[in-house]
Amino acid sequence: MKINIKFLVLVALIFTITFACDEDDPEPVSKSSEKKLLTFKFLSSNNQNLKEDIVAYIDEDSKTISAELPTGTDLTTLTPTIEISEKASVSPNDSDTQDFSNSIIYVVTAEDGSTTNYTTTISIEKADSKSIISFKFYADDNSSLSDSIVATIDEQEKTITATVPAETDLTKLIPTIIISDLATVNPASKESQDFSSTVEYTVTAEDSSTSKYQVIISQDKIPTERDALIAIYRANPNSKLTWDTTSTDISTWVGVTVEDDKVTKLSLVNDDISVLPIEIKYLSNLKYLYLINNQLTAVPKEIGSLINLEELSLFGNDLTELPAEIGDLENLIDLSLGSNYLNSIPEEIGQLSKLTELTLDVNNLTEIPSEIGQLDKLEVLNLGGNKLKNLPTGITDLASLQRIYIYSNELETLPDEIGSLQNLWLINAYDNNIASLPESIGNLAKLLQLKLNQNNLGTLPSTMANLSSLNTLQLNNNQFSTFPEAISNLNNLKEIDLSNNLIEDISASISGLANLNTLDLTDNKIAALPSEIGMLSNLKILDLVSNELSALPNEIGNLSNLEKLYLNQNALQGTLPDGLFQLAKLQLLNLSDNELESLSTKIGDIATLTHLLIDNNLLEAVPQEISKLKQLVYFSIKGNVITSIPNEICTMSLTDFIKDDTAICE
Repeated sequence: MKINIKFLVLVALIFTITFACDEDDPEPVSKSSEKKLLTFKFLSSNNQNLKEDIVAYIDEDSKTISAELPTGTDLTTLTPTIEISEKASVSPNDSDTQDFSNSIIYVVTAEDGSTTNYTTTISIEKADSKSIISFKFYADDNSSLSDSIVATIDEQEKTITATVPAETDLTKLIPTIIISDLATVNPASKESQDFSSTVEYTVTAEDSSTSKYQVIISQDKIPTERDALIAIYRANPNSKLTWDTTSTDISTWVGVTVEDDKVTKLSLVNDDISVLPIEIKYLSNLKYLYLINNQLTAVPKEIGSLINLEELSLFGNDLTELPAEIGDLENLIDLSLGSNYLNSIPEEIGQLSKLTELTLDVNNLTEIPSEIGQLDKLEVLNLGGNKLKNLPTGITDLASLQRIYIYSNELETLPDEIGSLQNLWLINAYDNNIASLPESIGNLAKLLQLKLNQNNLGTLPSTMANLSSLNTLQLNNNQFSTFPEAISNLNNLKEIDLSNNLIEDISASISGLANLNTLDLTDNKIAALPSEIGMLSNLKILDLVSNELSALPNEIGNLSNLEKLYLNQNALQGTLPDGLFQLAKLQLLNLSDNELESLSTKIGDIATLTHLLIDNNLLEAVPQEISKLKQLVYFSIKGNVITSIPNEICTMSLTDFIKDDTAICE
């Protein structure tokens, strides 16, 4: 019984302790379920492309966040500032930079773990700008304009005005228009319009609002020919022009030719003209324009407006290029561009279908456009004094070509097709590097003059024998060692120049040159003349200066028409042939710088002699018979060993008598 009482006491004690502990524990606290997104902002301090803070609108019912940002804002790099319920959290985190170009879901999580999703809709506000910022007519887009035109925009009145040159075609003008960003314009930029009356342009902003502009284009008054001349005068204040620009009678102005009240000719030569203004186009009746030896550095493209021009000379200026519009001069017959600094010629040169003469000499041309071959009426072509290594491929198409000047270039040959130029009568190709000629040159049946001096020729093609019309042949300063056989039967040849070559002998075939008037063999190595030289019965001038002749054939006396004979600077010695003194028409005889010890008394038989030169020989005396030469006006015997001169000679009526002081008249 005692045991049970103890057990009950123990149980009661445990119960009491347990009850006491339960009374000390607090009541349980519930966690917050608040999960609202209270504010959503884009602060300018956190977003460089914002000028002011933007507060988004939060629709709690639809759980959306919306905001409209200024035009131009970059949505891809925005940093929001977010305020949410206390004890809640948000993802993505506050102040994380995000790309808002697409919707983003922000998840707000309450303390108790519950969530709310908010969806963003961030957009850019539509622009209301609707202005025309620039309105231009570019010359590149408008063929009737020589310069671009910038229109004046009156934003308050919503008008756009411009004045274009008098000749502008208003019905086909193409404007270039710049408008506000994100706006559109109607009619569109670069769209051709008829501006002969007012045109309305409507600019529509991005937000669909509109502005209307009235475009009014007017034309200048057409300048008169007098206005054009005054423009030239004023553009050249340092010129030598003496025009009285206050006078209305332009026919009195030097260099101006007026016919039927129209300026048909303008000739300004050596007048220090440095500028040709665009107003030149208003001299539309010009037929002849000569601007020779001036200081022009450029030609305006308006030159192409002078469609009545027949002759244009810009010789002797400082031009380096030409406008393509030069090809518009459809009536041009003669174009002279020599003595400039042209580096190129526009291919439009081929459009000058009436051109008969083209002068391009003394420039810096290295090539000529092949279009030159289209000038089927061209008769004269001067390309001399340039840097051409080849002739243009089209040159052989110039069927009417009569004269070609290609001197002082860097040519090494002539084109094979040159033989097709059947009307060619002159080729001037001196001072080049030509070492050979094409066989086809023999096809030039009308060729009269061939000038090939100062080249590297040593032979001629056999076909040269076919040039039956040739009368002048210049081959001086080349590399010939023998007289070219190919020309020995050209009986129409009247002049041959083979001076300054390496010729050692003359063959008998020279006798075939029956009509030769002039033969120049100066500065060669000829030691003897063939007797056949005497068969050149029409020869008037024979020049053998600076050779190695020691004697002359007696047949030289058969040159019955010889008027001038140059034998100076040879090695003549002994007795001169009697035939020499039978030259009945000889007027000049030069025997200076030889080794002659005596002069035949027969010298007095040459009654026609006017000039006799025997300087620098070994003469000890002069024959008295010289006094018989009644037509003699010039007599020179200086540099001999003569001590006395017959008085009959001293008393002759000579214009010039040149002797040593030691030679005393008897």
